[in-house]
Amino acid sequence: MDQPHLLAAFRYLALKPVKARLAAAPADWPWSSRSAHLRRQNDGLVPVRPLLERVENVAQFLDRPEDPERVAALTGGQTVGRPLMGEHALAELEKRLGRTLRPGKPGRRPSSKNDPDQLELV
Repeated sequence: MDQPHLLAAFRYLALKPVKARLAAAPADWPWSSRSAHLRRQNDGLVPVRPLLERVENVAQFLDRPEDPERVAALTGGQTVGRPLMGEHALAELEKRLGRTLRPGKPGRRPSSKNDPDQLELV
C-alpha cells in the first residue's frame, strides 16, 4: 500500500460510521481510534505512532474534504482481492515478492506443447 492510499484508507475508515449514520462524529464511534490519535496516546488497542509519523495534525487531516478518486478506488477495490496502490509501488512490491499481483488476461491459458499440465492423447 503506498502512502497516499494508506492515508486515504485511514480517513475512509475513520469517517465510515459517520457516513453510515451510526455516529455524529468519528470520535463518537466507540471503536474509533480518532480520540487516541487526537490525544497522541496509545489506548491499549491503537498504536498511534504510525499515523502520527505521517500526519502532523490529525484533526485537520480528518476534516479535509475527501478526494473522490481515492474514495472511489477504496470502495471499488474492496472486492478485487489485489493491492490498491500506484504503479511504481505495485511494481516494487511485485519485484520484492517475486510474483505478479496485477490481474492477467481473463480466460484459460493457451495450451502449449511444452506444458506438463497438458496431457497428449494418443
